[in-house]
Amino acid sequence: MVGGLSDARVCVCSYLRAVERLGEGCQVSAQLTATGDRLLLLHDVARSDEPVRAFLADAQDAFVRCVLNPFYAPGDDLRSCTALDARIRAAARKHLDK
Repeated sequence: MVGGLSDARVCVCSYLRAVERLGEGCQVSAQLTATGDRLLLLHDVARSDEPVRAFLADAQDAFVRCVLNPFYAPGDDLRSCTALDARIRAAARKHLDK
């Protein structure tokens, strides 16, 4: 038990904010998943932090759904998961097209 929750319900995910600044107008934000995978987003500096955080959370959810698919084998190319692409594009429209 950790903090009153069973270990199965504890998610160790870290939103790392801007991890790199590229030139004057771009930066890279990152989120680290519980399994050590990194999700990266290249975006303009003017974008506020909350939409980026929300997008990365939705992208992580899409990633987890793809990886937990019983037909996905570890090491397979994620580009073969068409639902992943559709979910990430939908998350981008929802959070980043403003």
